[in-house]
Amino acid sequence: MKHSYLLIVVFFFSVIFPISAFTQSKMITVITIARDTLHNCKISDIKNDTVELMLGDEFRNIPVDSLKLLILPGGSNFWTGAEYGTIMGGILGAFIGSIPDKKEEQSTCSIKLEWGGLSVIEGLCIGALVGCPIGGVLGLASGGDVEYDLSHINLQGKIKILNNFINKPRL
Repeated sequence: MKHSYLLIVVFFFSVIFPISAFTQSKMITVITIARDTLHNCKISDIKNDTVELMLGDEFRNIPVDSLKLLILPGGSNFWTGAEYGTIMGGILGAFIGSIPDKKEEQSTCSIKLEWGGLSVIEGLCIGALVGCPIGGVLGLASGGDVEYDLSHINLQGKIKILNNFINKPRL
Protein backbone atom coordinates (compact mmCIF):
# COMPACT_ATOMS: atom_id res chain seq x y z
CA MET A 1 0.00 0.00 0.00
CA LYS A 2 2.80 2.41 0.85
CA HIS A 3 4.47 1.93 -2.51
CA SER A 4 1.28 2.93 -4.34
CA TYR A 5 2.11 6.60 -3.63
CA LEU A 6 5.28 6.24 -5.64
CA LEU A 7 3.38 4.73 -8.56
CA ILE A 8 0.91 7.60 -8.56
CA VAL A 9 3.71 10.19 -8.65
CA VAL A 10 5.49 8.33 -11.46
CA PHE A 11 2.18 8.30 -13.36
CA PHE A 12 1.74 12.07 -12.94
CA PHE A 13 5.29 12.83 -14.07
CA SER A 14 4.93 10.54 -17.08
CA VAL A 15 1.66 12.23 -18.14
CA ILE A 16 2.22 15.91 -17.29
CA PHE A 17 5.65 16.50 -18.80
CA PRO A 18 4.92 15.09 -22.30
CA ILE A 19 1.63 17.02 -22.52
CA SER A 20 3.43 20.25 -21.74
CA ALA A 21 6.30 19.51 -24.11
CA PHE A 22 4.10 18.86 -27.15
CA THR A 23 1.63 21.74 -26.92
CA GLN A 24 0.56 23.33 -30.18
CA SER A 25 2.22 26.39 -31.62
CA LYS A 26 0.12 29.48 -31.07
CA MET A 27 -1.68 31.31 -33.82
CA ILE A 28 -1.89 35.09 -33.83
CA THR A 29 -4.69 37.52 -34.62
CA VAL A 30 -3.84 40.38 -36.98
CA ILE A 31 -5.80 43.64 -37.11
CA THR A 32 -5.12 46.03 -39.99
CA ILE A 33 -5.54 49.81 -40.19
CA ALA A 34 -8.65 49.20 -42.32
CA ARG A 35 -10.03 47.28 -39.27
CA ASP A 36 -9.91 43.90 -40.97
CA THR A 37 -9.43 41.15 -38.38
CA LEU A 38 -7.62 37.99 -39.42
CA HIS A 39 -7.87 35.21 -36.84
CA ASN A 40 -5.66 32.12 -36.53
CA CYS A 41 -2.80 33.43 -38.68
CA LYS A 42 0.78 32.34 -38.95
CA ILE A 43 3.42 34.66 -40.37
CA SER A 44 5.27 32.62 -42.96
CA ASP A 45 7.54 35.20 -44.63
CA ILE A 46 8.41 38.89 -44.97
CA LYS A 47 9.49 40.18 -48.36
CA ASN A 48 10.52 43.85 -48.67
CA ASP A 49 7.54 45.66 -47.17
CA THR A 50 4.98 42.83 -47.49
CA VAL A 51 4.15 40.15 -44.94
CA GLU A 52 2.86 36.74 -46.04
CA LEU A 53 0.20 35.34 -43.70
CA MET A 54 -0.95 31.75 -43.68
CA LEU A 55 -4.69 31.42 -42.97
CA GLY A 56 -5.39 27.72 -42.86
CA ASP A 57 -4.45 26.47 -46.35
CA GLU A 58 -4.46 29.87 -48.03
CA PHE A 59 -1.76 32.53 -48.13
CA ARG A 60 -2.41 36.27 -48.06
CA ASN A 61 0.07 39.09 -48.73
CA ILE A 62 -0.48 42.29 -46.75
CA PRO A 63 1.63 45.48 -46.71
CA VAL A 64 3.53 45.79 -43.42
CA ASP A 65 2.48 49.45 -43.07
CA SER A 66 -1.19 48.42 -42.98
CA LEU A 67 -0.75 46.36 -39.80
CA LYS A 68 -2.17 47.96 -36.67
CA LEU A 69 -2.24 45.29 -33.95
CA LEU A 70 -0.91 41.75 -33.38
CA ILE A 71 -2.54 39.66 -30.66
CA LEU A 72 -0.72 36.59 -29.37
CA PRO A 73 -3.03 34.41 -27.26
CA GLY A 74 -1.39 33.72 -23.91
CA GLY A 75 -3.22 30.52 -23.14
CA SER A 76 -3.93 29.20 -19.69
CA ASN A 77 -0.49 27.94 -18.57
CA PHE A 78 -2.27 25.17 -16.62
CA TRP A 79 0.24 22.43 -17.44
CA THR A 80 3.26 24.62 -16.78
CA GLY A 81 1.84 25.54 -13.39
CA ALA A 82 1.02 21.89 -12.70
CA GLU A 83 4.63 20.92 -13.45
CA TYR A 84 6.05 23.56 -11.11
CA GLY A 85 3.49 22.69 -8.44
CA THR A 86 4.35 18.99 -8.66
CA ILE A 87 8.07 19.65 -8.37
CA MET A 88 7.80 22.21 -5.57
CA GLY A 89 5.20 20.16 -3.68
CA GLY A 90 7.39 17.07 -3.94
CA ILE A 91 10.44 18.93 -2.63
CA LEU A 92 8.48 20.46 0.24
CA GLY A 93 6.82 17.13 1.04
CA ALA A 94 10.17 15.31 1.06
CA PHE A 95 11.60 17.97 3.36
CA ILE A 96 8.65 17.65 5.77
CA GLY A 97 8.85 13.86 5.57
CA SER A 98 12.52 13.99 6.54
CA ILE A 99 11.79 15.61 9.91
CA PRO A 100 11.86 12.85 12.53
CA ASP A 101 8.73 12.14 14.57
CA LYS A 102 10.53 11.78 17.90
CA LYS A 103 11.31 14.84 19.94
CA GLU A 104 14.65 14.85 21.60
CA GLU A 105 14.69 15.50 25.31
CA GLN A 106 17.26 18.27 24.96
CA SER A 107 15.99 21.50 23.46
CA THR A 108 18.08 22.59 20.49
CA CYS A 109 17.69 25.31 17.90
CA SER A 110 18.50 23.08 14.95
CA ILE A 111 16.24 20.64 13.13
CA LYS A 112 17.63 17.17 12.66
CA LEU A 113 16.76 15.70 9.28
CA GLU A 114 16.71 12.02 8.38
CA TRP A 115 16.86 11.60 4.60
CA GLY A 116 16.35 7.86 4.58
CA GLY A 117 13.23 5.81 4.99
CA LEU A 118 9.74 5.58 3.70
CA SER A 119 8.49 8.81 5.29
CA VAL A 120 10.55 10.88 2.84
CA ILE A 121 9.06 9.02 -0.13
CA GLU A 122 5.55 9.39 1.30
CA GLY A 123 6.13 13.11 1.86
CA LEU A 124 7.41 13.49 -1.70
CA CYS A 125 4.39 11.66 -3.13
CA ILE A 126 1.79 13.49 -1.08
CA GLY A 127 3.46 16.86 -1.69
CA ALA A 128 3.60 16.23 -5.44
CA LEU A 129 -0.06 15.17 -5.56
CA VAL A 130 -1.17 18.25 -3.61
CA GLY A 131 1.18 20.60 -5.50
CA CYS A 132 -0.01 19.52 -8.96
CA PRO A 133 -3.58 20.92 -8.79
CA ILE A 134 -2.49 23.96 -6.78
CA GLY A 135 0.15 24.80 -9.40
CA GLY A 136 -2.36 24.17 -12.19
CA VAL A 137 -4.85 26.63 -10.69
CA LEU A 138 -2.11 29.24 -10.28
CA GLY A 139 -1.08 28.61 -13.90
CA LEU A 140 -4.65 29.23 -15.05
CA ALA A 141 -4.62 32.60 -13.33
CA SER A 142 -1.34 33.67 -14.95
CA GLY A 143 -2.42 33.39 -18.60
CA GLY A 144 -3.41 36.30 -20.81
CA ASP A 145 -3.13 37.68 -24.32
CA VAL A 146 -0.10 39.73 -25.39
CA GLU A 147 -0.85 42.65 -27.70
CA TYR A 148 1.66 44.41 -29.95
CA ASP A 149 0.43 47.86 -30.99
CA LEU A 150 2.09 48.61 -34.32
CA SER A 151 0.17 51.78 -35.14
CA HIS A 152 2.93 54.18 -33.98
CA ILE A 153 5.94 52.15 -35.14
CA ASN A 154 7.84 52.79 -38.37
CA LEU A 155 8.28 50.20 -41.13
CA GLN A 156 11.67 48.89 -39.93
CA GLY A 157 10.36 48.53 -36.36
CA LYS A 158 7.34 46.59 -37.58
CA ILE A 159 9.53 44.26 -39.66
CA LYS A 160 11.76 43.64 -36.64
CA ILE A 161 8.75 42.67 -34.50
CA LEU A 162 7.26 40.49 -37.27
CA ASN A 163 10.53 38.57 -37.66
CA ASN A 164 10.00 37.22 -34.14
CA PHE A 165 6.76 35.55 -35.26
CA ILE A 166 7.99 33.82 -38.41
CA ASN A 167 7.44 30.08 -38.11
CA LYS A 168 10.89 28.59 -38.59
CA PRO A 169 11.40 24.84 -38.61
CA ARG A 170 12.81 23.55 -35.34
CA LEU A 171 15.77 21.21 -35.39
